[in-house]
Parts: sequence; structure tokens; C-alpha cells
Amino acid sequence: METTALRYELVKWPADFSSKFGISFKIYLKNNLQYGEIKLQDKATSL
Repeated sequence: METTALRYELVKWPADFSSKFGISFKIYLKNNLQYGEIKLQDKATSL
């Protein structure tokens, strides 16, 4: 259940996030969930 919730969050908010930074997180998440998760963490920490 936690995996489903995590996946939903990763798909739900990156759309707003990518619209601000011009980065397509949806593509990362579609190709590789772990890679997308890493990219999100990198951008979040770089803020």
C-alpha cells in the first residue's frame, strides 16, 4: 500500500514541479521510478 501511495505522490506533484523548473519528471518516472525519485531528491536539496 505504501508503494502505491509513494508512486501516486511521485506522479501527482512533479507535474507542478517540472512546470516551474522546465524539467520533465514524468519522463523520468515513466522510464525509471528510482531514477525519477533520485532526480526529485537532487532538485529538492539544491533549492
